[in-house]
Amino acid sequence: MMRPLFRSLLSLAGVLCVAQAGAQELPPEWQGRFTDAARPRAAVPATAMEYADIRRTGDDAGPRNYRSADHALLSAARRGDWAAVNRLLKAGAAPNVRDAWGDSALVHAAAAGETETVRALLAAGAAPDRRGASGFTPLGAAALAGHHKVAALLLKAGADVDAKSANGHVPLIDAVLLDRDEVVGELLRASPDWLHTEREQGRHALSLAASLGHLRVLDRLLAAGFDPNLPDRAGFNALYWAVFRKQRLAVAHLLASGAQPGAMSTDIYD
Repeated sequence: MMRPLFRSLLSLAGVLCVAQAGAQELPPEWQGRFTDAARPRAAVPATAMEYADIRRTGDDAGPRNYRSADHALLSAARRGDWAAVNRLLKAGAAPNVRDAWGDSALVHAAAAGETETVRALLAAGAAPDRRGASGFTPLGAAALAGHHKVAALLLKAGADVDAKSANGHVPLIDAVLLDRDEVVGELLRASPDWLHTEREQGRHALSLAASLGHLRVLDRLLAAGFDPNLPDRAGFNALYWAVFRKQRLAVAHLLASGAQPGAMSTDIYD
């Protein structure tokens, strides 16, 4: 009595195991009962590079059928052959081409200060905030390298002034750290958030400029309306950092701009 039932269960299990092989392999009475609906072919990654790109970005809807000319554009950007990049763009290469590591032609051009190539890539539709393989946004790369004209182009194209790169910093913080005075000027025109801080000690842009003695950057920040008494993430203001780092001129500039010492002595002794 139990043996026929056991055989039936085994048969059903076998049917379920082979169901994914295709409905045509099932008996007619079982067809259509256990098979999943087929995914559209366009949504299935065809190559290891496409699959890696989908895993990295979480986006399986964007175009990935790049042509050889598209990859040639990315390769030319990596090696700094800007004439080739512009030639391939004019021939119709995709400006947003990326590889499994997420590399970006626009980030390479921004880091190199290639203003006209950046202009051409943006005009062709390059995404202004897409990070490159280094983890930096185009604006972050331009800020690091001090290319203020490139920064201005990216901001005009809609780049997010407060977008963080892989190092956890917004472009303003990196520009202040490296004393990129002209880049800071361009970023300030885009009204960045004052409250972003650097990751080591939690200093905001004004505290950084004061502690490093970057006076031109300090004056730009104060002129743009940065509150000299605004505490940073650690609870200290720019005047504290200027005194702590023995930056006499920074102390003088901050006091002249309304910094309040309170009970803190602003005398600096060697």
